[in-house]
Amino acid sequence: MKEIFMIGIKGAGMSALANVLYDLGYKISGSDYSDYFYTEKSLVNKGIQIYNFSIDNIKENQIIIKGNAFKNDEYKKALNLNLEIYGYNEFIEKKIVKNLIAISGTHGKTTTTKMISTILKEEYSICSIIGDGTGYAKKNYMYTILEACEYKDHFLIHFPKTAIITNIEFDHPDYFNDLTSTYKSFQKFASQSEKLIINGRYNIDHTNKITFGFEDEDDVYCKIIEKDSKGYKIEIKYLEIIHEYQLPFYGDYMVLNFLATFSFCKSIGISDKKIQKEIDNYKLPDRRFQETEINGQIIIDDYAHHPSEIKSLFDGVKQKYNKKIVVIFQPHTYTRTKSLLNEFSDVLNLADVVFIDKIFSSVRENIDETLFLKLLKKTNGAKKYSLIDLNVYIGNLDYLLIFMGAGTINEEIEKLRENI
Repeated sequence: MKEIFMIGIKGAGMSALANVLYDLGYKISGSDYSDYFYTEKSLVNKGIQIYNFSIDNIKENQIIIKGNAFKNDEYKKALNLNLEIYGYNEFIEKKIVKNLIAISGTHGKTTTTKMISTILKEEYSICSIIGDGTGYAKKNYMYTILEACEYKDHFLIHFPKTAIITNIEFDHPDYFNDLTSTYKSFQKFASQSEKLIINGRYNIDHTNKITFGFEDEDDVYCKIIEKDSKGYKIEIKYLEIIHEYQLPFYGDYMVLNFLATFSFCKSIGISDKKIQKEIDNYKLPDRRFQETEINGQIIIDDYAHHPSEIKSLFDGVKQKYNKKIVVIFQPHTYTRTKSLLNEFSDVLNLADVVFIDKIFSSVRENIDETLFLKLLKKTNGAKKYSLIDLNVYIGNLDYLLIFMGAGTINEEIEKLRENI
């Protein structure tokens, strides 16, 4: 059996795929930057070797899988050696997919993919690839459950048995021109599937479609009965039957993620009892409403990096806690910050105190240092983030601290431990 070498192995999708390949019995190693990234923990625990980028890593008789962002010297050497090379999505489609359940959407796809995988894992033989770096597989799996990303139309390589779309908003402005072009890609993704499960707010055509949401015309119609600091009590009407659930979640967006999950699980005959049991024990993906308490002070780490995600997170936090919000936000990419500058300032103004860290840049984009200053200026009372200035709120239990963004802002939480 040839060794598989993965260029960019610490990436969220790549590390999940590495875990899957390990479970399937392949010999795996890979390369990446030396900086620590949270996805590498599971790889290290399995003994998967991670090397710094070097052309010496590339050898004869390897199969190469490269992350979407990498065409480095390792990749060039692999080409020169005429090795078998696959892109991340290409390898999954050609080598991994069986009865594909592909979950996409601008927001919520990681949470929903993990939720479906959690419910199916015990009784079904599955392969699961989740965007928080989590991946696992049984050797004779029946379903591939995949988080399918719309960025650069990566998801269009797939032809799912079931496509699930959580929502559609304008994002990735370095690729999509506007919401219309975003819709066009999601429509094509849906048309390549045998069945579509979709949030009923979004108008995507399909001949075999199930819609879910809070409107009574939705096929899976949800009514919120109670909503408090413990979560939700809901009723779902589906095929003229009322299903009752208790959800230990915060924020209506989490109810919608659950409705997507419920819709799929019911389509393959999973019982309410089974679904409720797994939801009671469900753990959110890494960096999604991840709570830590240090000397009584609540600290939340969250991946939110789009205005809609930030608004949803704030709603969930306010549902659970009666505290003032201090947000430490690291914008993610210059292109997103520029395109949604007004939307970011509007939603950040909903917090009581705002600190903004420097923009986390993609290696593929041009640097524009003025955007950070523009966002600071447009956001009422916002300050440039520093741990010294944050100290005013550390230890004041009336305040809850949120570290938020898709970059490296969560690393500041470890520094904070020394100050509380």
